[in-house]
Amino acid sequence: MFLMMSALLGALLISLMLTPFCRDFFGFLGIVDRPDAGRKRHARPTPRVGGVSIMISFLLALGCLALAWKAGQFVFDASMLKLMFGLLPVTLLIFCIGLVDDIRGLSPRIKLLGQTVAAVYAVAMGVTIAMPGWYTDPSPSLLLGAGAVFWLVLCTNALNLIDGLDGLAGGVAVVACAGLIAVALVNGQPALALVILPLMGALIGFLVFNFNPASIFLGDCGSLSVGFLLGVFGLLCSQKTHTGLGRVAPLLVLALPLLDVGMSIVRRVLRKQPVFSSDHNHIHHKVQTLGMSQAKAALTLYLASTIAAIAAVLITTLPIGPALLVMVVFIIVTSLSIRALGYIELGALGAFLLTGAFSSALRTRILIREYEAALSASSSIEGCWNALTTTAREARFYFVALETMGQCFEHTFATPAQQVRFKVDLGATGTAEFAYDFGSVENAAMILPLAHRLQERLHELNGNAVGLEKAANQRVARVRAVAVGS
Repeated sequence: MFLMMSALLGALLISLMLTPFCRDFFGFLGIVDRPDAGRKRHARPTPRVGGVSIMISFLLALGCLALAWKAGQFVFDASMLKLMFGLLPVTLLIFCIGLVDDIRGLSPRIKLLGQTVAAVYAVAMGVTIAMPGWYTDPSPSLLLGAGAVFWLVLCTNALNLIDGLDGLAGGVAVVACAGLIAVALVNGQPALALVILPLMGALIGFLVFNFNPASIFLGDCGSLSVGFLLGVFGLLCSQKTHTGLGRVAPLLVLALPLLDVGMSIVRRVLRKQPVFSSDHNHIHHKVQTLGMSQAKAALTLYLASTIAAIAAVLITTLPIGPALLVMVVFIIVTSLSIRALGYIELGALGAFLLTGAFSSALRTRILIREYEAALSASSSIEGCWNALTTTAREARFYFVALETMGQCFEHTFATPAQQVRFKVDLGATGTAEFAYDFGSVENAAMILPLAHRLQERLHELNGNAVGLEKAANQRVARVRAVAVGS
C-alpha cells in the first residue's frame, strides 16, 4: 500500500511542479490555442501541449519504481513495470504524433497509420484480448489480435474527441484510471494497479491547471497518449478477470469517450459527412445545451463516468445473475440519457427502423433491382412494358402508361377517388405516366428511378433498331450496286 501511495503522490507532485513550467514555457514559444468564432471559444490564447507534463511525470514515476525495484528497497511483482518499459517506444510514438499535430498539424490518415503501428506492436508484446480459460482452440488468435488493435486505436482517439471542455478529458481519464485500478485489484493484479497509479497522479496534478478556467490544454499529445495507455490497461485488466462479464469491465470504465466516438461516427455517416470532420454535437456540447456552464457540464460528465466505473467494478465482483442485472440497468439508463440529449440523427434513425420505414425502403430497393434485371433481359418495347407493369403492380401503383416510338400502352390496377398522377418526359423516347395513393411516399420516390432506367433501356433498343435499319439499308445499297455493275 505504501508503495502504491508513493507512486500516486510522486507523479502528482511532479505534475504539480512541471505543469505550470510547461504552461509558461510553451506560452512563451507561442505554441498556443487561439480562440476563434468556431469551435475554439476560450477567452484567451492558451498553451495546448499539457500532455508534455503528464507524460514526463508518468515516466519519471515509473522510473523511480524501477530504481526502487532494482535496488531491492521494495519487493513487488515487476512484470507489468517491465511491460510498460517494453511499450515505451510506441507510447512515445503516439506522444510524438500528437505533439507534431499540436505544433504543425498532421493529416488524419498519417495519425491513424501511426496509431495502428503502435497498436500492432503492443499486441505483439502481449497486450491482446484473452479467451476464457476453458476455451483452448488457438484458431481465433488472429481475429482477437485484430480486435485488440481496433480497441487500442479506438481508445487512442476516443479521449481526444471528448477533449472539448476545460478539464473534461483529464477528469474522465482520472475516473477511468480509478475504475481500472479497482478492477485490477479485484482481479488480483496489484502489479497492474501499480503502473496505473502514476498516470492517475500525473492527471490529477495536471487537472489543477486544466479545470475551468483552464490555463493549459491537454492537447493531442496528451489526449492520444493517455487514451492509448488506458486502452492498454483495459486489455491487461480483462486478461485476468474471474467472471465472464468482467471481461467487458474496460468497456464500462471508458463508456463515456467510447460512446461519444461511436455516436460521432454514426451521426456523420447518417449525414454523409467525413468521419474525421468536426462539429458541435458531441456529448459535452449537448450537455451544455441543457443550460450548464463548462464547469457544471464537466462535473456532470465526471459523475456519469464514475457511475460507469462503479458498474464495471460491480460486474467484476458479483455473480453472473446480479452482474447481468447491473448491465441491463446500465444499458437502460445510458439509452434514456442519450435520448434526453436530443440527438436528431439518432431519433430519425430509430423512427426509420421501428416505424416500418426501413422495411418499406428495403422493399422499394428490391423492387427496383428486380425491375432493372427485367429491363436488361428485355429485347423489345413490349418486354420493357411488361417489366414496368409487373413492378408497378408489386409497388401498388393505381395506373401506369407508356408512350414511345409511336406505340401506346396503359394499364389500370385500381380506380380510387383520390390519387396523384405524375407524367414523366422520357426525352426522345416518349413519356411515362404513373398514378398512386396521395400518401404513398414510397411510390413517389420510385417514379424517377423507374422512369430513368426505362428511358435508358428504350434509348438502347432504339439505337439498336436504328443500327439494324442502317445496316440493312447498306446491304440493299450494295446489292443494287452489284446489280447495276453487272
